[in-house]
Amino acid sequence: MRYSYEHCNFCQGLTSVFHTVNLANEFVQREEPWKLVKDKNQHDRLKTVLHIALETIRVCSIALQPIVPDIADTALTKLAIFPNDRTWSDMRNVSWNLEEPFKSHKLAVGRVCLYGG
Repeated sequence: MRYSYEHCNFCQGLTSVFHTVNLANEFVQREEPWKLVKDKNQHDRLKTVLHIALETIRVCSIALQPIVPDIADTALTKLAIFPNDRTWSDMRNVSWNLEEPFKSHKLAVGRVCLYGG
């Protein structure tokens, strides 16, 4: 992705980002977190699923900053990612603690919604 952007091959970079988003969407659909939340025995699995989904949004939003900066900023702000934690090198760092994913990093809103209410 970075190589594509550096060589002005934005189409290839976007293709990589959207492929990643599609894989994450398939994962979430398969894992059905809306069902996991109802089963106390599945809460560890739920944390993992949500962690992966939110990390994917974070990393893809960082990657999209050069192309759609306002949308990327909105997503990263709603994920409570500080402006100084939005660089290419930050994409390699895990943002949330997997053991307590929402204890160390609180979302900026009750729900993450880029458009509408």
